[in-house]
Amino acid sequence: MNNIKEVSLAEALNSPLFKAIRKSQPHNKNQLRPCMIIDNPHIYREIIEKTKPYFTHKGAEEVVTRMKDELDAYAARFGVFADKVWREEYLNQPSVTTSCASSSFGACMSMKSGS
Repeated sequence: MNNIKEVSLAEALNSPLFKAIRKSQPHNKNQLRPCMIIDNPHIYREIIEKTKPYFTHKGAEEVVTRMKDELDAYAARFGVFADKVWREEYLNQPSVTTSCASSSFGACMSMKSGS
């Protein structure tokens, strides 16, 4: 795995890590949830598992280890609201729907337009 401090920017961007990131984009059809680390942490973990990069900053690996459940819960909670706004404001599809965010605990909420 490449470290930007040891290789050119072009080499780093052509590394397995960045190739996997590009290949997985978009991480979510909802453009209000574009971040693979915060909005779609399961994708970040899949890429980390596949490419096996080494972390260069102390504690950076905690995003995929110790903070996994917290990030999944945050993404699920935010996803309920972001999906509602995306659907109603950008897709113009107000309706009674059930939004189940992809998470390890399967958080689901039903939301009615205008509530």
